[in-house]
Amino acid sequence: MSASDHKLVNQENKDSADIITWREFEALRNEMRREFRAQDDVLNEKVEAINQNLDTTNTTVTTMADQVMDIQRSLADMRLAIENLTAQQQQDDDEDPELQDDAHNARGAPRGNRPRGWAPLGRNGRGPDEEDGLGKPKFSIPKFEGGADVEEYLTWELKIEKLWNLHPYYTEDRKIKLASSEFDGYALR
Repeated sequence: MSASDHKLVNQENKDSADIITWREFEALRNEMRREFRAQDDVLNEKVEAINQNLDTTNTTVTTMADQVMDIQRSLADMRLAIENLTAQQQQDDDEDPELQDDAHNARGAPRGNRPRGWAPLGRNGRGPDEEDGLGKPKFSIPKFEGGADVEEYLTWELKIEKLWNLHPYYTEDRKIKLASSEFDGYALR
């Protein structure tokens, strides 16, 4: 055999090795179909799970959107009710001749846009209790009966200083008036 004949035989052997029978082809085709069906089933299950999650999410979002709308309606109703009450209160105040005397009436100064109404007198630094310099403090001031004992006076003064340090919002004049109002006995002479 010549070299060209040998190449031709090798080519024929190679071609016959690549050739499969019809049965082998059908078996291979059926196996591939089974694999595709199995993968298709898995993909279909995943798509179905995703669709269910989307449905659940859409339901939740719709419910939350409805709740937000309800809250917004409630807030709008509350704002309207507050505006109506404020307008009615203003109208009542305008109709009452006793309240038209001055800006600081028996109810105090208005707090602005706060819906709770009016501040009591004295709380904002204005009103009759500031003008007379006194008013009942919300704490007790120790009494000083006086005497010739310097230690007793210094002890009382230290107590008063500690008290004023706890309540720094009083003016010096008011502190003096409140402290001197607690003098008793010999200290008054």
